[in-house]
Amino acid sequence: RYMAPEQRTLQPLDQRADYFALGCVAYEMLTAKPLFARSSSHELKRDFSRWTPPDFRRLAANSLAGQVLSVKTARRVQQLLAVAPSDRGRDLADIARWCSTE
Repeated sequence: RYMAPEQRTLQPLDQRADYFALGCVAYEMLTAKPLFARSSSHELKRDFSRWTPPDFRRLAANSLAGQVLSVKTARRVQQLLAVAPSDRGRDLADIARWCSTE
């Protein structure tokens, strides 16, 4: 459920595959549901072939445990879940600061 798109298609990997996994975990923590609900690898592969990241503008506007998700957090999670690794960012220090402050 936490595999990056490039990992699913057996392309070369780097730390940005881990950023995608972090985005999946963050999404699950913020919404109380997994980003990918299927459990078998065949179902996940089929579902992912037509997957696009969720609309975080809508997620940011919804109430979550009595609080509104900040635009900064919504934007960061959306960035982490980008299909293209180059769109996920490369600055681990920035991601760590975000994790410790949000």
